[in-house]
Amino acid sequence: MKLSAPEAFALYGALSLQKETPLGFLSAVSKMKWSTANSMLAVRDTYIHLELAGKEESAVAARTVYGGASCFPFENTEISARIRAFASDNFMDDRTVYRRLTEAKKIYEKMLSHYELLAEKN
Repeated sequence: MKLSAPEAFALYGALSLQKETPLGFLSAVSKMKWSTANSMLAVRDTYIHLELAGKEESAVAARTVYGGASCFPFENTEISARIRAFASDNFMDDRTVYRRLTEAKKIYEKMLSHYELLAEKN
């Protein structure tokens, strides 16, 4: 089952994979099903890509809004409330947060498609 970007970001945060060493991360991912492992790799690479591209704000927005989400599937009201709280805490407009989340989701989808192509070849 393919995870949506918000679900993948939330699972990544719930599993505390961002705190793992590279070896610990690979060990944790190796125990997952292929589709879930690909999603976790794509999330990790999305965060790395955003940070290296100088777009830390998008990475922080995704970590904050989706990373601590408590319910699957997401309730629109919970995500909207998280977006408003993040925007208020960081002196931003809601639309700015939505743009940053959209940017993170697009990069995640590109990374995920890359991993899915690699999985098909093997």
